[in-house]
Amino acid sequence: GKTLVPPSFALWHEAPGLLRIRSAGGGGFGDPLVRAVADVVRDVRDEVVSQQAAAELYGVVLQADGAAADLQATQIRRSALRDAARRPA
Repeated sequence: GKTLVPPSFALWHEAPGLLRIRSAGGGGFGDPLVRAVADVVRDVRDEVVSQQAAAELYGVVLQADGAAADLQATQIRRSALRDAARRPA
């Protein structure tokens, strides 16, 4: 079965006029194009990211059934994303 982890959220009052809020989220850590392919496939399977996000953000292309990565297509996609990132805007 799937284990769901509730989002982290905290709210507290520290002093008059000061309210601190902490929540989950953010931009992540490190270059998404070097994230392990197997980890991205697991994230898609666990519905943490969509197949579209896997391809667009992580450069991981899944096979038609979504069960595994298409390693050749992933290599090509990641290379294309790296090339695009190097081009001036």
